[in-house]
Amino acid sequence: MAKSPKNNENRLENILAYMTVGVVGISILAIITVLVAYFTGFHDLPPLLALIPLLGLPIGMLLIISLVIIGAVRRKRSE
Repeated sequence: MAKSPKNNENRLENILAYMTVGVVGISILAIITVLVAYFTGFHDLPPLLALIPLLGLPIGMLLIISLVIIGAVRRKRSE
């Protein structure tokens, strides 16, 4: 039994949405961790922890933009 193309489009949108939530969520948790460690006086954090938001938030923005573009293309096709 073949799967419909509509199901594959929804799957791609779901994957992009979950990836966006995951990347942005991890970035926000890293920001909170760095801030809490700084205010409590713990300065022995690995430098990679401070770089996660610098990479994760732009990647999350690109994922959101791609999700919007895919949604717009899907709506355009359905008209």
